[in-house]
This record gives sequence, structure tokens and C-alpha cells, in this order.
Amino acid sequence: MRKLLGWIIVGGVALLMSVIAAAEPLTEAQVKNYIASLAETQALAEQWPTPQTGIDRHRPLVSGVALLSEDSQFYLELSSITQKHHFRNAEH
Repeated sequence: MRKLLGWIIVGGVALLMSVIAAAEPLTEAQVKNYIASLAETQALAEQWPTPQTGIDRHRPLVSGVALLSEDSQFYLELSSITQKHHFRNAEH
């Protein structure tokens, strides 16, 4: 039983370390690009009101984008804004 508990603790610590290692800190350029894109994104959101159901309150931006249909006009316009401001995609 003691060995099992030891392996569980080791596994938990390893999992925690992998999560910490996977998270990248934001660069100054990423923050500036986000701020620069904010006005355009807000204007787009006012143009295309989206339903608020199904959005994760802990990750509202990412989950809201994930709910969009990738072939919708809103998603295409949002993607063009994000590319203009040097993001990989709308989720990024």
C-alpha cells in the first residue's frame, strides 16, 4: 500500500510538472497585439450578437470562439482580424 501511495504521488507530481512546463508566458508583443485587436474584435462582436449559452465562465473567450462554426461569416471575419494582428488563429 505504501509503495502504491508513493507511485501515485510521483505520478501526480510528474503530471503537475508537465502542465507547468506546457504553459508559455505571454510576450510583450503578444500583449500589445491583443490590445491592438481589442477594438476591432469588440466592434465585430457588436455587429454579430452571439448566444451566451454553452460558454465556460472560467474561459469565456476561448470557449466562445470554440462554439463558433468554423465556416460561419463571423468566424471568418474574426480570423482575418487575428491574422492581421499576428495571431496563429482565432483561438490563439
